[in-house]
Parts: sequence; C-alpha cells; structure tokens
Amino acid sequence: MIFYLEENRIFVLETENTHYVFGIDPAGYNRHLHWGAKCDPADYAFTEIGDENSNHSMLDEYRQELTPFGSTVYRTCDLKAQFADGCREVALRYTGYRLEDDTLRVAFADAYYPLQVRLGGNLEKYSPEELEICRRNVALYKEIRPLVQFGDLYRILDADRDEVLCNQYVSRDKMQAVLFLSARGTRFFKKKMNLRFAGLARTGHMLLHWTAWRVRKAAPSSWKWVCPSMCVVPIIIKSSA
Repeated sequence: MIFYLEENRIFVLETENTHYVFGIDPAGYNRHLHWGAKCDPADYAFTEIGDENSNHSMLDEYRQELTPFGSTVYRTCDLKAQFADGCREVALRYTGYRLEDDTLRVAFADAYYPLQVRLGGNLEKYSPEELEICRRNVALYKEIRPLVQFGDLYRILDADRDEVLCNQYVSRDKMQAVLFLSARGTRFFKKKMNLRFAGLARTGHMLLHWTAWRVRKAAPSSWKWVCPSMCVVPIIIKSSA
C-alpha cells in the first residue's frame, strides 16, 4: 500500500511490517526519512540540517533517494550528466507524482535543461533474479552507509585529470573505508593501476572485501589489481587487527 501525505509532501510505502518513507522538503530536495518498523504517519517530518564545515555541506548530510551531481554535493552521486554546452551540474526540481495500480512514479526535471527523471517501480513485477540483485544491493548499502554518511571523504583520482574517478570514505577511527571507482569508459578498467589509499591507520594489515577483484598487496597503503569492465565498483576495506 502507498499513500501520500499531501501537507508535507511525504510518501509512505507500507508493507505488512514496515514503512519506507521519503518526500520533498520545503526547499525542494528529495529526502529519505525512514525505513523500518511502522510509525504513526503524523510523526514523519523533515529535520533541518546545516553545514558541518566547508568539506561537509548541508547537502552532503542529506539522505536522499536520488542525489544529482552539482551545487555543494561532494559525496558520490547517483546521477551525472554533461549537457551540449559542457555544463555538468544537474539541478533537479520536483514536478509531481503518479500513483496507479499501486505503483508510484515521482517526477523531476532539470531547472535549466531539457532533462526529466522519474523514480518508481513495483517490486511485485520483478523477476526472482532482479529481486536477488535488490537483496544484495540493499545488504551492501546497509554495510557501507555509515562510512559514506559519516566518514571523511578523500578524492583519490579525478575523472578530468586521471580519466578514472576514485572517492574514498574513511571511518573516524581510520580502521575502515569504502572506495567508489568508476570511469567514463570500460577500456580504462582493462589495465593495471596503482592506487594509494589515504586516511587509513598505518597498521599494515588491511583486508579488501570484494570477490570480483584480484588484488596483490604492494605496501601498507598501496595495492595493485586488475579490475573487470564495470561502471562503478565499491571496494570495502577493513582492518584485520
């Protein structure tokens, strides 16, 4: 069951035991509010969040259903685009929603360019294989969410300079991290790369948790690998101490 709290522009997706809640805040940003046990819908509300510092802006602290590239968002984004004039900032604005046959579609449009984005779907129409992909991705998201949300951000590689983008989020105790590695084309993943991590404690014993990678340790904070042709690869790093 899906219902809409019109006064606060909040959507509630209800299952037998849980609520999944998100909405559009007064400033027009899409915000994730809750996923867990059912609550009184009247209790769902947006909290005000300010800038933590110059490297962690208000938008970086928001939990969003869809994070577009641009403005003061420094974390890894869900949506990037390059328009015909070279502009790469995406300024999404909420334009409305449709709810038909228990399927929700939430619509956004760029404020300056002819780009339209829609969020939505119906899990009941997914195949078993698609549901299994969802389960794995949800489990991964739950594992890395605290690192991305509360960790320190290090920009290891820049797509414009290095042709490969690598952002690393490190826990405050410097004993865990997650990297996001992506490239403009898969050809950049078909070569060996040297990558020096940042921000981790120098214990000399770190483990990479990603079975799709062949990894060889070269130094306490440096590894070599051959990576497959994937668009975005998350790599989890944990201390073995």
